Amino acid sequence: MSAFITGFGLTKISRDFYSTIEDMVYNAVKKMLDQFGNLSFVDTVIVANAFGYSMQRQNMFSSLISEELGIKGARTFNVEAGQISGHSGLILADSLIKSGYSKHVLLIGFEKMSDYNSEVYNSLISQLTNIEYEGIYGSTLASNFGIIARYYQEKYGLKEEEFASWPILMHENASETYHAQLRFKISTKQVLESEAVSLPIRMLHSPPISDGAAALLISREDRELVGKEKRVVEIRKGCISSGTFELSLRESLLFFDSLEYARQCYGINAFAEDIAKTEYISMSDDYTITAAVIAETIGLSKKGQFFADIYSGKFRIGDKQMINITGGTKARGYPIGALGVYEAAEISAMMSGEKIRSNQIDLNDAIMIGIGGAGSSSAILHLTKA
Repeated sequence: MSAFITGFGLTKISRDFYSTIEDMVYNAVKKMLDQFGNLSFVDTVIVANAFGYSMQRQNMFSSLISEELGIKGARTFNVEAGQISGHSGLILADSLIKSGYSKHVLLIGFEKMSDYNSEVYNSLISQLTNIEYEGIYGSTLASNFGIIARYYQEKYGLKEEEFASWPILMHENASETYHAQLRFKISTKQVLESEAVSLPIRMLHSPPISDGAAALLISREDRELVGKEKRVVEIRKGCISSGTFELSLRESLLFFDSLEYARQCYGINAFAEDIAKTEYISMSDDYTITAAVIAETIGLSKKGQFFADIYSGKFRIGDKQMINITGGTKARGYPIGALGVYEAAEISAMMSGEKIRSNQIDLNDAIMIGIGGAGSSSAILHLTKA
């Protein structure tokens, strides 16, 4: 049995001080329904979110949102897995469809982080580290990635100008993306002169505070339920795995064991074949260094060469293999619990001819790679044009 994405919708990522969660979700679902029908067949609702329980002090989001959308009697699930909450929700939806438990799953991802100031925000995202062993000493997500980035820089003799090549590319890509949050280009000089966060990480290496919602409809292959003309994307495979949480316990700072376990779940040889032939990789790039560790782990770049590859013009739009053509978490935006849903919606748009960028890009094959925490969990999804 196969699972297909048969509908998608997303909102512009921004700092939205005026909309409620219900407003954002409704707008994402409405955009999906404007093109892809109605919710009458939905039997399962999954909501992916990371910080609504703390930020909005609300629980049971799947039941709340089902009621707001007029969906009654559906099976409801809430998914929280940090930055890969959306990826986890999509893997859950795929599993429910392929097991025969569900026929039509509505997956919603949202995050609303602008309700409080940056002090509260930083305190909350520090929960993505081990609070009892790292957070208690003042460690933050940014400082953990800063440690990884400093080690990478010292090991490979990386110049800060090379390190700046990634956020520059992400802003360039986001400038053409309609729903991106930071639609402007930046220069090497601006990156190098931006405020230090946890050196070598600076402000312009860091993702913004973001609000946004995205929705997907995932359906079975039954022709009487979903005709072939309604199928947009096939979910070929999805794997998720945990790894070592604290940095101090890792054998190497430049290796996410969770990603290796996810690759083993996928099948090492099968993954190597799929990653070699795919035309697009949508992957985590939290604080810049994540992109390098992922790319070098999965073989897109040689060890210590990722930033040199970017600096030389590799992985850009039009290249044989493209990465994060909508701007990544750096510039597209960082609605943490909704990231995977946004990425799948973007891929669905580019596989169905929906224009989400000023220059149209058509895809047939894509792989999503998400990292939770500072590499303590990983998810891989393979999507193809239906």
